[in-house]
Amino acid sequence: MLVSLLIANFNNGHFFRDCFESILAQSYTNWEVVVVDDCSTDDSIKQIEQIVRGDARVKIISNTSNKGVGYSKHKAVQEASGELCAFLDPDDMLENEALKTMVLAFQSNPSTVLAHSSFRMYDENLQLIGSHQRAKSVNFSDPYFFNFDGEITHFAMFLREAYLRTTGIDPYMKRAVDQDLYLKLCEQGNTHFVDEFLYKYRIHAMGISTGASSQNAQKALYWHWYACNQAAKRRGIVIEDLFLKQFALRTEVDTLNKQLVQTKTLAQQLRKLVQTILGK
Repeated sequence: MLVSLLIANFNNGHFFRDCFESILAQSYTNWEVVVVDDCSTDDSIKQIEQIVRGDARVKIISNTSNKGVGYSKHKAVQEASGELCAFLDPDDMLENEALKTMVLAFQSNPSTVLAHSSFRMYDENLQLIGSHQRAKSVNFSDPYFFNFDGEITHFAMFLREAYLRTTGIDPYMKRAVDQDLYLKLCEQGNTHFVDEFLYKYRIHAMGISTGASSQNAQKALYWHWYACNQAAKRRGIVIEDLFLKQFALRTEVDTLNKQLVQTKTLAQQLRKLVQTILGK
């Protein structure tokens, strides 16, 4: 099975050597790489071309203008030839057995459309920070599954044929593109959790979700909610019900509403009392 590793790059060419070397080190060798550069303002293209040295398994595509990560990842899937696809960020890396482990998961579970594992976090200099502990098997048939706890995350691989049954990656999205994709694929068939750390996630100041400012994380949360909103529409779920189920108990909301009504009533009574005392 050919695996297409899809890399959307913007100004991360200086990290790409580590990324590509982790691909070359894979025990599973039937792969291709599709790099879509989103009109980087640094010398990313030059660095990437020097690193891959004309390797025929690598396709490099350059956007003519900055389109955003949603557009770039959408383009990468369009250009992929593999039966299986997986996204890899240019500043991250794979463990040596990542591809082999995932391919075996698909071969052992023929009904699977999405396989996912877990990841360890590293700093800019590849010093281990910690590991993601919330990855786990999910009930993909549950219409109320929205990946709020990050159960599905890096490393994830999917059947391209299943992807083509969806509306695909939303080119409009600026962040949380993977979250949107996971929710769409869960609607297409079985998921399978590989309980291993197969991905090395690098945290640095320019990361799209983990940058120096907390604004990046807040923006990522907004786009995750946008993806959930779109999924709720596809599944016929009222978004208010989703909010109540995930963020507030209905009894709590009812209590708050009663308190609000009581407060308004007391305010009206107090206003009447004051008017009576003042003779108005």
